[in-house]
Amino acid sequence: MEGPLRFAPWHYQILGMFVFCTVLALAITILPAQFFYRYYTMTTGGGMSKLNSFLLFSTSYCISIPLGIMAYFAYGYSATVRPGFNYGTLWYPEVPLPTVIYADTRHQYLILYFGIGGVVVTVCYQLVVLIGYKTVVAFNEQTRKFTTRAQSTQNQLTYFLIIQSIIPLFVSSGPNIFLITVSFFRVDPGILTTIIVDLMGLMPVCNPALSIVVIKPYRRAIFRALGKPDLSPTTVASVTVTSKR
Repeated sequence: MEGPLRFAPWHYQILGMFVFCTVLALAITILPAQFFYRYYTMTTGGGMSKLNSFLLFSTSYCISIPLGIMAYFAYGYSATVRPGFNYGTLWYPEVPLPTVIYADTRHQYLILYFGIGGVVVTVCYQLVVLIGYKTVVAFNEQTRKFTTRAQSTQNQLTYFLIIQSIIPLFVSSGPNIFLITVSFFRVDPGILTTIIVDLMGLMPVCNPALSIVVIKPYRRAIFRALGKPDLSPTTVASVTVTSKR
């Protein structure tokens, strides 16, 4: 465990792992809900009701929280599969051994967690591709109905959702697949593991930064809050100056 939480007792570190895995699963499972919400509003011409919106996005929580609970037991108890074995001899020459969270793929809890997590990630990305394709088709069919400003906004949303679906491949699902693969095949990737884990820590930063870069109204609101000049197009009035001769 890295960061300030490494100074906490083992039980709190496991709770931190539960929170981390839950948020990570939420970042992935919420993508299909976002894509479907936009597809629905574009094809129906109106937004969802509050109840339908709640049910749609609560699905992500209903999947993510159980995955986080599974991670809690998987990382908390996987070391019990080898009772009496000193895992510290594999990595740590110093004594006493620091507090460590182990992930032994011999334990059925961890195998089950990795298996279900892999299925969830695969299904989510398949849904994203399917709904994204249908959204692009619907957008192209309705382009004539949009004003120039509406087309610009829709294009920004399209770029935002596309990039948002690509980012997890590098900072969440991709690194997770790498860690799962090397764990099951008992491969030691060395320092590459540290780099991969550090990439996973960028997930909370990527989405807000992406919103600022891609969505112009959001970017302008941030600039105004920071006291920066508004870069939006302004109408410049022409002034006629007459001189007396």
